[in-house]
Amino acid sequence: VFYLSSINELLVYGVGILESNNLESRISQDIVRKALDFMQKRHPLLRAHFDFNFKKSDDIRLILNDENDPKATEIDFEWINLERSNRQNMIKEIENYKNKKMTFKDRLLWSLGVIEYNDGFKNIYAIVFKINQCVSDGLNVGALVFEITNIIKALVQNVECDEMKTKVELCHDFYHFVEKNQLFTDE
Repeated sequence: VFYLSSINELLVYGVGILESNNLESRISQDIVRKALDFMQKRHPLLRAHFDFNFKKSDDIRLILNDENDPKATEIDFEWINLERSNRQNMIKEIENYKNKKMTFKDRLLWSLGVIEYNDGFKNIYAIVFKINQCVSDGLNVGALVFEITNIIKALVQNVECDEMKTKVELCHDFYHFVEKNQLFTDE
């Protein structure tokens, strides 16, 4: 698995590359959708959307949807199958996906694209995570890509990984989080 991330116009991009051992090993869209369900249950901010209908015209609120809210499950997910291709075409498709405009009105603040191709010997999947910078930054999007690839691998192997079991708690105030967990001491 390979990872990279970049930032552009208040959007953060993370890319993970999964490679199979042979052409018979494949990842299905259903597996990726299950992985996305686990990710949304794990991360409350992946269920967030902007509320532009706030009282003041200049204000925007960030709304966290409950994990059972239908609005939280309307994931912008795209699967691009290049069939037999090469890395240059995959890189071009990654750039095309990254450059697609996102709309944030009544939508989640992220999207995921999977670009699949085989090089004649194995199947290769680029997992492209695109997210608004108010939800994640360049470091965190790399962690999100790492988590989703771990969940996908676990689902393919029919096992359970830590990312499937543990939910991330929201931290409303980092100062109090550090103090509560005694991450720093006077020494």
